[in-house]
Amino acid sequence: MDLSRETRPARPADPAQCPELAADPEPAAGSGSADSGSGRRGGWVTWWQLVLGAAAAGLWVFAVCRLAGIDTFTPLAQLIAFTPYAAAGAVVLTLVAVVARRWRIAVVAALPALILVAVVAPRAMGGDAPPAAGSVPLRVMTVNLWNGNAVDELMAVLRAERPDLLSVQEITPEAVERLESAGLRTLLPHDVARPGPGVTGTALYGRAEFAGARTMDRRSWFDMARASYVHKGVKLDVVAVHPVPPVPGGEAVGAWQRELGWLPRARHGDGAVTMLAGDFNATFDHSAFRSLVDSGYVDAADAVGAGLRPTWQAGRVPPVTLDHVLVEREPGVGVQALRVHVIGGSDHRAVVADVTLPQPR
Repeated sequence: MDLSRETRPARPADPAQCPELAADPEPAAGSGSADSGSGRRGGWVTWWQLVLGAAAAGLWVFAVCRLAGIDTFTPLAQLIAFTPYAAAGAVVLTLVAVVARRWRIAVVAALPALILVAVVAPRAMGGDAPPAAGSVPLRVMTVNLWNGNAVDELMAVLRAERPDLLSVQEITPEAVERLESAGLRTLLPHDVARPGPGVTGTALYGRAEFAGARTMDRRSWFDMARASYVHKGVKLDVVAVHPVPPVPGGEAVGAWQRELGWLPRARHGDGAVTMLAGDFNATFDHSAFRSLVDSGYVDAADAVGAGLRPTWQAGRVPPVTLDHVLVEREPGVGVQALRVHVIGGSDHRAVVADVTLPQPR
C-alpha cells in the first residue's frame, strides 16, 4: 500500500460544522474552588506543622542548656530565668500536638516538657515543717528599693511584719535619711549601712547590734554589706546580697557570674550560721545560684513550696523570682513561713521569711 497517497478525513474549518468543536467543555461545578481551597488548607497545615516542629526543637535546646548549666553568656544568661514559662509552654505544645494528632511532634515536645517540669515542680512542693525543739525563731526581711524610691511603702510593711533583721538593696543616702525620719530606728535601731548613688548601695538593719561590719571581701560592682549578728544567743554571718544584673552586652554577664561565685559558701560547724538575703539577680534555674545553694543552704521560699512566687517584674517582662533568703543548712535550721509583699515604687517585692535557728551553743 502506498501510504503517501493515503487519504485522511478533512478537519472542518468552520466550528459550526462540528458541534463538538463549537462548544468548549465546561469545568465541573465547584471543581476550581475546591482545588484552590484544598491547596490553601494544605499550605496552612504545612506551616502549622513547621511552627510546631520548630517550637519543639527550640524547647529541646532550652532543656539541654538548662540541664547542662549552659547559661554563662547572652542570651541564655537572661532567658534561663524564664524556665518555668518554658516548662508551661512545653506542656501546652505537647497537648496541642496531641489534639492535632501530630504524634511525632507530640513525642518530641513531651520529652523536654518532662525535663523542664521535673526541674521546676519541686519548688512548689515544699511545706511548713514543725520547728525543732529548742530552736530560736527569727524573722528576716529583704527588699530592693529601686534607686531608693520605695521608702514610705517599706515602712508600712515593716510596721506590719516587725522583722528582727532587714536587708536593703539600692538604698541611697537620701533614702537612709527618709527611713530614719519615718521612724526606722524605733523598729530596728542598729545598722550596717553602705548607701550609694542609684542602685549601688546596701544596708543591714537589726534589733541587736552588729559586729565586724564590712563589705564583701572582694570588690563587687555594688557594695554588699556584711556583718556578724547575734540573735538571742545565736551568732549569724549576714550578707546583704546584690550582685550586678546580667544585662546583655559589655562585661555585666561575666561580672554577675564572678560575684555570685564570690558569695560565701556554707561553712558547717564554724560557730556561726551564714545567712544571705537580698536581690541575687538569679533564679534557681541559673547554675551559679544552684551551685551556691548546693554548698549547703536552705532557700526559704523553696523550703515552704513558694519557690515559684515571683519577686521581680519590669514592664512587660514576665515576673521571675530574683530575691531570696538563704540560711545555712544545719540541725535546728528550718523555715516556717514565707510572705511576699508588693512594694509600690519598686520593681521588686519584699520577701519576709520566718526561720528557725539552732540552739545557742
